[in-house]
Amino acid sequence: MAINATTIPDLFPGLPDSATPDQIAEHTPWARRTIDRKIASGELPAYRLGRRVLVRKADLLALIQPVRAAG
Repeated sequence: MAINATTIPDLFPGLPDSATPDQIAEHTPWARRTIDRKIASGELPAYRLGRRVLVRKADLLALIQPVRAAG
């Protein structure tokens, strides 16, 4: 279950509000190819502005899943 991006801290403070896949790859543990796959599958919404592909930071944060403690 994904959590609301507004309920978690900013885990990528150096990432702009609208980032390219290359910028996301620099700030996350994901490879560029993984980001491209998530965009292609629709898991990570992206927007085209001219020739640039941009992803909203809020959409990236929405992919983060909480880890439940065992017990």
